[in-house]
Amino acid sequence: MLARAGGGVCEACEFLKDGCHFLERLPGKKIKEVIHSQRIFGPDQLLHELIEQSRGKPGLTVTLCRICWDSGSSREVMLGTALARDVKSSFGRLFGSQVVDILACFSIGGDSGMPLEAVAGLLHRDTLELKRAVEQLSAAGVLEVSPDNSISVHPFRLRQALVRDAFLNLHLWI
Repeated sequence: MLARAGGGVCEACEFLKDGCHFLERLPGKKIKEVIHSQRIFGPDQLLHELIEQSRGKPGLTVTLCRICWDSGSSREVMLGTALARDVKSSFGRLFGSQVVDILACFSIGGDSGMPLEAVAGLLHRDTLELKRAVEQLSAAGVLEVSPDNSISVHPFRLRQALVRDAFLNLHLWI
């Protein structure tokens, strides 16, 4: 299981600390080196956006760089659309269309996030079932936990794309 430094996802899901691996974030300079290792050298605006979206997470950095190459469009990466599509594709096999619903509900909490129980209520899902989903989704490096155990989706651009896809289509409310 993968978690941010301090074990936020592990704590929010009430997992034992010995079952978690704690990874420190890399500084922007190191993330830029990772980006360069993926043969992306510019433009500067794209480099800045990749560093910002990566939030010090080298795995997420490599994923974003791969998406740049696969999509052929830096615009989709910069808007979060390409990462949202990648997350849906990667986790859609496990959760089906619910992956968007789960992540979008956590996304509406912004940087502060949403409590696991609140999202379980919004989705009419069992809290334990949602905890298992959060554990699996945490491997993508897009979930973070605040000191009050609220779970949020990062990067900001991904959050924007998920909310747009979920709530502008209104499929959660029908």
